[in-house]
Amino acid sequence: MGKIDRLGTFFKQQSGGIIVDLFIHDFDLLRWLTGQEIQLISGYMAKNILPEYPSFYDVACLHVVMEGGVTAQLYADWHTPNKSWTWGDGRIFIVGTSGVAEYRLEGDPIVGKDSVGYKVTNDAHLLEIKEESAPITITRDFINRINGEVGLVTHHDILAATTATIDADEKAELIGALNVENV
Repeated sequence: MGKIDRLGTFFKQQSGGIIVDLFIHDFDLLRWLTGQEIQLISGYMAKNILPEYPSFYDVACLHVVMEGGVTAQLYADWHTPNKSWTWGDGRIFIVGTSGVAEYRLEGDPIVGKDSVGYKVTNDAHLLEIKEESAPITITRDFINRINGEVGLVTHHDILAATTATIDADEKAELIGALNVENV
């Protein structure tokens, strides 16, 4: 095992790396939004910075095909400027034959910090997507499951998202990799 820092930030064996750390949430969302299982994943991880941390990749991009034919492009990087309005610019773009939608998880720096969504269809001009409240918080769901109650997030949901994440991490092509052992 290589060097270990106190926070584990720059060592894949401690943090899981960019795909494990960030895309687990995207896989959860994809399954929830489409109601479909993930069928195929391909992509890359790129290393552009911090050569002193050989297992730290700073950019990842994945192409995902769902069982019903829906495709998704997922992108993540560790390049949020210090002066950014948010920890990361999380956005979801949905493009279909009858309309498009965008959801900004951390708001818009011009409009405000609250999440915001918009859609436009063949039948309607630009409309704001109103957030719906979840019946319970993810924390309450977790506690309910600990107490043996039925949860909204099932074991199957957890396993499917985790399996997809590990699969994506193992299959990702490495770009800009240095001569590194045990990455």
